[in-house]
Amino acid sequence: MKNADFFNNISTFYDEMINFEKSIEKRISIFSKFNMIGTSLDLGCGTGLDSIALAKLGCRVTSCDQSTEMISQAKLNAGKFNVSINFINYPIQNIAEIVDKKFDIIVSLGNTMSNLNPAQISVLLKSLPKIMHEKSKFIFQIVNFSPLPESGEYLLNKFENKKMAIKRFYNFKGGKTFFNIEFIDKINNQSKTITTEIFPYGKEFFEKIFEETGIEIKFFGGIDLSDYELKKSKDLVIVSV
Repeated sequence: MKNADFFNNISTFYDEMINFEKSIEKRISIFSKFNMIGTSLDLGCGTGLDSIALAKLGCRVTSCDQSTEMISQAKLNAGKFNVSINFINYPIQNIAEIVDKKFDIIVSLGNTMSNLNPAQISVLLKSLPKIMHEKSKFIFQIVNFSPLPESGEYLLNKFENKKMAIKRFYNFKGGKTFFNIEFIDKINNQSKTITTEIFPYGKEFFEKIFEETGIEIKFFGGIDLSDYELKKSKDLVIVSV
């Protein structure tokens, strides 16, 4: 399934799956430690979790996502939380084509960048200097794929309530990585599993790309800025310096 179609499909239950309101509180707490002020750009905003947290902290937020349905839900969420956000339904790798300003803060959390193929992520990262000024900062987060198996299935998490049951897992086969969501609708007694390919980028990949851009970066093992450990860290976080 195409990546945009995958996220269109999960938009109807995504917020319930991640406990949206509780997650907003956590994001605000995390972002407040980064002194995030000014103009911000959220790449791969989904249903607006990070964008709303940034807006609540006083940032002027622009948010981009290629999924039409995710953007629609994000707009509803922004209204619910009484914040004003400029939402753009557009492929994030091409964002520099359609914005005419430079941002103080750029964020991309939740493994968004692993949904871009190598050509797409190269275009995005090499275009960053066009939308950053000298004092701009960014924080990007993806899964640390290094400890994960090379084949078979890897369970990410499960969620269940009276209405639904959801299983999120990776499949590794044929040298490729697939993200799967198994959804069970208990009320209508229906189930489906949707799948999209993702790309398990590692530290060396980002080091090479950012060396070409001239942007200095540091790596961490989480958005709490814990030390990155190749075979132990849950996340790979890239922060500009």
